[in-house]
Amino acid sequence: GAAKDVFGVAFVGAQAPNGLSAADLRTLALDVRGRLDQSAPAVVVLLGRAEDRVSFVVAVNEPARGWRLSAAEVVRAFAAAVDGRGGGREDMAQGAGSRPDGAAEALRLAEHAVAQRVTGSA
Repeated sequence: GAAKDVFGVAFVGAQAPNGLSAADLRTLALDVRGRLDQSAPAVVVLLGRAEDRVSFVVAVNEPARGWRLSAAEVVRAFAAAVDGRGGGREDMAQGAGSRPDGAAEALRLAEHAVAQRVTGSA
């Protein structure tokens, strides 16, 4: 999907094709991040369903980290929506959950977390 402008951050939140492995999802997230303008802050959030599980990856570029955006923090903001756990670094975080039908809500929460961080209302 196309990037959405969230207070100056290019935000891509999408449900990936079903059946992708966690490694494939991670590769896809990095690919999407790499296609975005590297001079502007960007956050990519992908969720992928495999049977009754959901995997997720968040990738944050260098300018976004300069805005104090952290991939691990974004994961913490939405993981509960999919009964998931996850973690990672500032630039990249991933995890999995057992409630795939929470994916749309997870994306909404991820976008909200980015907006809160950028506007300073966290």
